[in-house]
Amino acid sequence: SNQMHQLLDSLPVNIRKKTLVADLSPFEKLVIEFVKASISRADLVILYEISNFVSEHDLTRLQSVIQYFKKQGMTFLYLCSHHQEAFRFCSRCYLMQEGRIIKHLFPYQMTNEVIAHYSNVFDQSMELSQRQSQYERLQKLENPYLECKNLWYEHVHDLSFSIQKGETVVLLDSENLCINDLFTLFQGTALPESGTLTLAGKPPSKDNRSISLIAAKPYESLLFPQLSVIDNLYFTCDEKIRHLWLRPKLRRAIAKELEPIFGDDLYKGSLDDLSQEKLHTIVYQRILMQNPSFVLAVQPFASVDMFQRIQLIHYYDDFKKKGITCLILAVSLSDTLQVADRLVILKGGKIDRILTRNEFSKYGGIVGSIPAKPKE
Repeated sequence: SNQMHQLLDSLPVNIRKKTLVADLSPFEKLVIEFVKASISRADLVILYEISNFVSEHDLTRLQSVIQYFKKQGMTFLYLCSHHQEAFRFCSRCYLMQEGRIIKHLFPYQMTNEVIAHYSNVFDQSMELSQRQSQYERLQKLENPYLECKNLWYEHVHDLSFSIQKGETVVLLDSENLCINDLFTLFQGTALPESGTLTLAGKPPSKDNRSISLIAAKPYESLLFPQLSVIDNLYFTCDEKIRHLWLRPKLRRAIAKELEPIFGDDLYKGSLDDLSQEKLHTIVYQRILMQNPSFVLAVQPFASVDMFQRIQLIHYYDDFKKKGITCLILAVSLSDTLQVADRLVILKGGKIDRILTRNEFSKYGGIVGSIPAKPKE
């Protein structure tokens, strides 16, 4: 115990001896794991997708923590799916594709220009879809689709903002305080302590099929392993397509349209042996078929590789073409700005700053891709 507190005294955290683990922040829990590794004299610590749960604010502090333990002789292997995150923490990088190392990057090679050579498919996809101009055309309506007024709930403190119909907004929780609380409110399973939250003039309801909620790692929470692939796809579109389950001919016609996306996997009797990429596709294709008015997603680009990010970006393009309003809750950006019209930054449970799309390129110091400023 004394050894642990001696180590903690040297680090940028202030943890009292009798603090319960449940009361620690994600960053504090991570630091405790480092200290435990040091006490047990571990030579190697493997870090995986840290930005998924450690806030942008704490990532800055994490750099000094890692440097401290490196000086103590500890070695770190950092696994992540975004090059900008890796460059921030690592001395050297290995690029992997299909389970194989395709390039070893030394410090002088760890630049966006070098990565562009290996991610040309990603860059071409962004260019060919003409996405920059797409997000300049916003529907300016007199009454916003989503309205949040003076909202108080748990860590949410006096939050006020609105979203127009068809708009995509990223809410960046820079301290990782509010995401779970906001998701609970949108589920309709709890009421605000004060203030209001409305969608099309009504509070969120758990029985409302016009609302689609996508939790982090949705392939673990939104799919039914015991159902076939095609039944998983049909599951939430029966309200839009009347008598779907009683019309086998209609189901076969829809399946024919889905064959180019899923191939032979479409007719599998369960989700066993499907890749994460395929499961992700089932989730988003189902939501596209459900055609909700509003989509709320938590960290949609976290823990996905470059090709999955391309796929997800195109799904959010499709949502926008259908006029679906989207709110993305994020701890780190990880390409969310590629699909956003506005970025709303939270601090202390309330709004700190709001940026429109043409201002994204001016905003630095964040893990994740920032779209280039559109050409004049």
